[in-house]
Amino acid sequence: KNEDLTELFKRLQLGIHLNLGEGLNAIEGEMTNFARNITKNNFFQKKITILDTRNAFLSLACQICLLEILGIQSVKSKDLKNFLITYKTFNKNSNEAQKIKNVFTYLEKIFNENKSTELKSKANVVSVYILISNMMTRGKLKGKEQHFKKFFKHFFKELQSEVNKSSNQKPEYLKYQNSLI
Repeated sequence: KNEDLTELFKRLQLGIHLNLGEGLNAIEGEMTNFARNITKNNFFQKKITILDTRNAFLSLACQICLLEILGIQSVKSKDLKNFLITYKTFNKNSNEAQKIKNVFTYLEKIFNENKSTELKSKANVVSVYILISNMMTRGKLKGKEQHFKKFFKHFFKELQSEVNKSSNQKPEYLKYQNSLI
């Protein structure tokens, strides 16, 4: 990790502050380790089109873990830091950990091509994760991967089309988009 030390030294010399991912990476504990390990799975490494600069994947994984374990709530910097500190002794073999791993395994089946265009923003990744997690809790998803793939392709294509239009023919798409901002 000499590259990381060199980069950190350069930033210290230039007065560049740590971003969210770098700040989260500095928090020691089992939840941080669990989130780091999640970022090494195929979903993060091959499916999403977000660049992993300055620990962007780690901040995304921490957001997802917080939302999965604590439910829908704020995922601002202070919330994520408090979450990592509170779950410092997180059990990577717990039911919550297994659920998170299962959702990512299922997502890999839905988004079977590399660098999926639907997964080009953190908000889209979190939304897709939350939907599949909730669906997994409610019922059997086995064999429905192609249905979800079709749905997500259609939804994000329609969303992009609606955002690019000047008219509001489908306000529910704009409502979704605005809720992410």
